[in-house]
Amino acid sequence: MVRNKPVFQNSYFSPAKLNLFLHILGKRADGYHELESLVYFTKFGDHITIRESAHYQLSLGGPYADILARETSETPNLVTRAVDMLAHMTGRSFAVHIDIEKHIPLGGGLGGGSSNAATVLKALRDAYKLNVDLSVITSALGSDITAFLHAPQPVLMTGTGNEITPLPDNFLPRFHIIFENCGRPCPTAEVYQHFSGGVSRPLTLPDKFLSLDHLIEFLETQTRNDLTASALKICPDIRQSLNKLNAHPDNLLARMSGSGATCFAIRQA
Repeated sequence: MVRNKPVFQNSYFSPAKLNLFLHILGKRADGYHELESLVYFTKFGDHITIRESAHYQLSLGGPYADILARETSETPNLVTRAVDMLAHMTGRSFAVHIDIEKHIPLGGGLGGGSSNAATVLKALRDAYKLNVDLSVITSALGSDITAFLHAPQPVLMTGTGNEITPLPDNFLPRFHIIFENCGRPCPTAEVYQHFSGGVSRPLTLPDKFLSLDHLIEFLETQTRNDLTASALKICPDIRQSLNKLNAHPDNLLARMSGSGATCFAIRQA
């Protein structure tokens, strides 16, 4: 039987995400936190190239490649772990060369590694025409990787981050984003360890936001990022980023994304 060769695109876009809000709803008996977050996928991100090879290879380029290579010298890259799990699930090997051009800051609350893993999994599934539920892998690997399986569609993320509700493509109005990263990583695990704030209650979202004013009013009056105070303990420079964005003349709302350290401001499109 002749097996069809996989068909890869020239490249794949791996988007950064923003948590427009992030609420902690409580802590479970196993130590994980229950959360609720509205996730928006940006047009800023990493670029991934995949091609057939004699064996599996992963190479890194871009401004954050050296830092990432040092951090993963002892622990396998999240992409490699995801590919290994897909190989185990499907009973096949993947002789591919994956090259990631890293532009998303590490430890920046933008989900760069999670995005890379989900993007590669989707690419391999489609190229090899695999009938698999990728969420089984992403849920086992981390708390926000499953959300990226739905990119660029916005999602509501609940549970420990693996319960995903896709939202309509027109759920959010158009807007532009200003990023500010202080240049220091803010490790997610440490931020959650330092979290000691009160818990939030689940929100009821509208069917869609009818305008940017509607969105900004909702975010300002009903939402926040509950991890901001604990992230500031780890990385005090986040405060300077927030101050800078709040002072920007086009700013409509400034906030930290995820567990930090990247902050963002929403401005008119």
